[in-house]
Amino acid sequence: IANRSAGPARGWLAHYTAAQRHHCSSNARRERPNGTLAGRATEAALLEERILAQISASVRRSGARAKGRIASVNNALTAKNDGPVQLNRDNDYIQMD
Repeated sequence: IANRSAGPARGWLAHYTAAQRHHCSSNARRERPNGTLAGRATEAALLEERILAQISASVRRSGARAKGRIASVNNALTAKNDGPVQLNRDNDYIQMD
């Protein structure tokens, strides 16, 4: 019980790793035991892969939001100028046709 109350103080990464270890099936634990160096390296690689996947998903979502904002700016510029106007996302310039 004392260990459980001290859990969050260890930081989210230690807590997350412990939770992942808890959810491993018994077969997976037998194939790569946590006590061995190879087992720990495998776990670290899997954790890193999962974190990178979460980061890239977050970046994709923020990119979609940025595209949406640019689309709304383009629509506003087009309406204001009575013609097609494009805000270029890569170069940050306004192109008028």
